[in-house]
Amino acid sequence: MRLSVIGSLLSGLLLLPSANSVGESLEAAIVSESVQGGQSVKLESQTASSESKFGEIKSLIQAAIMDSPQPFSGSVILLEEGKPLLELQKGEGINQDSRFVMASLSKQITATLVLQALDAGKLDLNQTLNHYLFGDLEAESKALKATDAGANAGDLNPNRYDERITLHQLLNHTSGVASIGQANRFEPGSQFEYSNLGYSLLGQVLEKVNHQSFTEQLAQFAARYQLNGLSAEQGSLEAIHAKVPSLAEGLQESEVIAPSELVIDEALLPAGGLIASTATYATFQ
Repeated sequence: MRLSVIGSLLSGLLLLPSANSVGESLEAAIVSESVQGGQSVKLESQTASSESKFGEIKSLIQAAIMDSPQPFSGSVILLEEGKPLLELQKGEGINQDSRFVMASLSKQITATLVLQALDAGKLDLNQTLNHYLFGDLEAESKALKATDAGANAGDLNPNRYDERITLHQLLNHTSGVASIGQANRFEPGSQFEYSNLGYSLLGQVLEKVNHQSFTEQLAQFAARYQLNGLSAEQGSLEAIHAKVPSLAEGLQESEVIAPSELVIDEALLPAGGLIASTATYATFQ
């Protein structure tokens, strides 16, 4: 069982998307014997029984909750071949229908939308970010060089990102993208550096090629795949909770437990602002 345990920034959302093979620490060899032609033949299995696997994993989950330095508030779901084996909710107001700000799990949804646009022929992952956001601007570039003979080819354009950044690099966090008009953090494609900005920019690219807001695209995606607990909302958590009563407003990750002051804006949605229940996100997985 591939066991994934993911904690959200806000409410301790725990997801276990699949359960097909346990890690080595949970594996046990089962030895049985059969008689063939008078000889004893040993048959070995590298997996424990489903019941013992489930028991061990359940114990690990419960131990992780009990050992948490802060009181756990959130939702847990354990699936095997799409069927729930364990559902657990803990915390004030938390139940099976509770929805959570997914933080960076939102990026998987954004990446899926990008790859669907690729399948539809609207994107080329090897094309540059600037191409989709601003067009080629070849004529403008030539005009700038003509009027400024002292300019170097590598000079920064205050209205563009690094010309070498591709969509592929944004998807896998190797772009090194910096704010528009600033020098890139490193040569695109040369190293890995996690980037929220990169996924915000992918959201902008999706809006350009699909001629729809990211929120509209997300709503259509959720409807198409019956992901009823998935949505894109903007504003403070308090304001969103007024529209989405099932939202768990979340707590600050600090020594003092207090309500989160997160405000979700348009830029945050593709990178870390989407909302879903545990069951909905597990369905997406």
